[in-house]
Amino acid sequence: KNQLKFNQVYSSVENVIGDFGVGLNGFGLSSQGELIRLYNLKGDLIDLVDYGITDPWPNLANGTGPSLQLIDPGLDNNIGSNWISSPVDLFTPGGPNSESEISESDLDDDQFDFTIYPNPFNHQTTIQFKTEVPSMVKLQVYSVMGIIVDAITINTSEPGVNQVIWNPSNHNAFLTSGIYFIRLEVIGNHTLQQKTKQVFYIK
Repeated sequence: KNQLKFNQVYSSVENVIGDFGVGLNGFGLSSQGELIRLYNLKGDLIDLVDYGITDPWPNLANGTGPSLQLIDPGLDNNIGSNWISSPVDLFTPGGPNSESEISESDLDDDQFDFTIYPNPFNHQTTIQFKTEVPSMVKLQVYSVMGIIVDAITINTSEPGVNQVIWNPSNHNAFLTSGIYFIRLEVIGNHTLQQKTKQVFYIK
C-alpha cells in the first residue's frame, strides 16, 4: 500500500508495484485478517481464503513478524490450522518460506472440471465429475464471506463419471438464498485436482 514504508523493511526487493493509495480508495491486506479471492482471466473463482490472527490461525504472523506459510500445498488453505508462522521473520516478500513439489494437476486449470446442474436451483443440485482412478472426493461449500457452510466426503471405487448431490436443507437449514461457491477436490494416485465454481441457491 505504501511503497516507502515497504522499502524501509524490504530494501532488497526490487520487483515492487505501488503505491496503491490509502483510505477508502486504497488497497492493502490487513494484518488483522482479510478475505482474499483469486480469479482467472475468465472471471472464474479459482480459490479463496479468509485468514485471521486468532486461533486456529498462527498469531505470530501479524504485522512485521513472520509470514504465513501453508504447511502443505495439498491442504485446504481456508483452514487456519493448516498454516504455520514462517521459521524466520520477514521471509516473503523477498524470498521463499519453503519449497514444495507439486504437479500441474495440483493447480486449478482447464484439464479438470465438473458440472453443476441445475444452477440456479431451489431444492438440490448435482455435481458431476470424472475420475481416472479410485479417488477420495471432498466437496466444500463456501458462503460469499469465505465461510465453509457444508462439506461432503465420498470415496469412488471405480474410475469414470461420478456425482455428488448437494441438498442444503439436509445439512444446514439456516442457509439463505444467494450465491455460494462449491470447491471440489479429487485425490487419487497421490495427485490432487481441484476447482471452484459458483452456484445460486433459491430457497
